[in-house]
Amino acid sequence: MGKMFSVFIKSKTQPNIFCHIISYPFGLLSFVLTITFLGISIGFITAHFSYQTWNFDLYIWQIDTLFESIVLFIAGFILLIFILFLCNWLAAFFKKFIQLLFNSHLNKQDRNIQIM
Repeated sequence: MGKMFSVFIKSKTQPNIFCHIISYPFGLLSFVLTITFLGISIGFITAHFSYQTWNFDLYIWQIDTLFESIVLFIAGFILLIFILFLCNWLAAFFKKFIQLLFNSHLNKQDRNIQIM
């Protein structure tokens, strides 16, 4: 019976279940942001392939000329570069936060031996 509940107890070798519960939303958030922003930027980049056959409407702006599709292509490319930097920054932030969270239960001597 003690082995079943040992996952809830803080130990030196394994983080508690709270660390895993906290780290799940970070993974979900980074996945949702990455897929959403990449979808938007790829949609902007590929809009010039279909502007003549499909009405690409951005609520206040309808893409119906080649010049407008080229402007949208450039905006999508700039957005893609920004999104890649944003995702990289989020990954570095989440890495530091999760390392802090998982290493917080260790004593000072054990933290020095951890592999980064």
